[in-house]
Formats: sequence, structure tokens, C-alpha cells
Amino acid sequence: MVAIHLDSSETKRDEKNPVGKNEHTIGFIAIVGASACYALLLSLTHFLFDKIQKKGTFSVVFEMQIYTSLVSRKVIYVVSLIGTALAWQICTMGVVGLIYLVSSLFSNAVSMLSLPFVPVVGVLFYKEKMDAIKVWAMLFTLWGFDFYIYQQYLDDNK
Repeated sequence: MVAIHLDSSETKRDEKNPVGKNEHTIGFIAIVGASACYALLLSLTHFLFDKIQKKGTFSVVFEMQIYTSLVSRKVIYVVSLIGTALAWQICTMGVVGLIYLVSSLFSNAVSMLSLPFVPVVGVLFYKEKMDAIKVWAMLFTLWGFDFYIYQQYLDDNK
């Protein structure tokens, strides 16, 4: 919300904490990018389980982690582990920060609203076609979000 509404009371400049327009833009892009990357990671993992492994056991999950470490070069694997740890810490700080500053509902809303951007990123950066399945997936995600908000509304009225 802060990245979108620069004139809100939380974003006013003062001597102790000057907040510029660039910081808001970078923060907004970071939130959307982190959500898109995580959604892509989950989708690729699901693809691996469905199309390549074709087994649905816990040992497959464990094997996937072991094989990743066995076939990777040491430096690349360590860098990817450090990058993953840092990314998760940044993501967790953002989610908890949103909960602290606004509410858990807003934190969930930001997380859920970022999901429809994944097909858009695929179209823009990977030159994929925007087909009917991607459009339907985006619409169903937004539809699910609407039901989520409506349920929150009903819970608040009780």
C-alpha cells in the first residue's frame, strides 16, 4: 500500500526517516518479484513431481534435495544455498513487517495478489504465449482472492 499511495500518512518525509519515491518503487518491485519467483519455484517443483518423478512418496522429496546437492558444483551450490537463505529471510521480514505495520490480512492480500503476476512475467520475460489456460488461472486466482476477502468481511461482522 505504501508503494502505491505515496501521499499517505506513513510515507511523509521527516528529518529522521526520509522516504523517497525510488525506495517505494524498489520495494514494490521486490515484493512482486519475490512472489513471482516463489510461485515459479513451486510450479517447477510440481512439474518435476508430476512429469519426471511420477511417484508420490516422501522419499522422492528427500531424493530431490539430495540429488540437487550431489550434481551441483560446490561453489554454485553454496552460493545458491546462501542466496536462498537470504531470500527467505528477506521474504519473511517483509511478511512479518506487513503484519506488524498493517495487519495479517493485508500481508496475506499482498501475497495472494502477487500470484496472477506469474503468467504475466512468463509472457513478458520468457516470450510465452498468453493462452486461455493462463487467463483462466489468473481469473481463478482473483476469484479465490475475492472469496478470501469476502470471508474476512463475514468474520469481521461476527
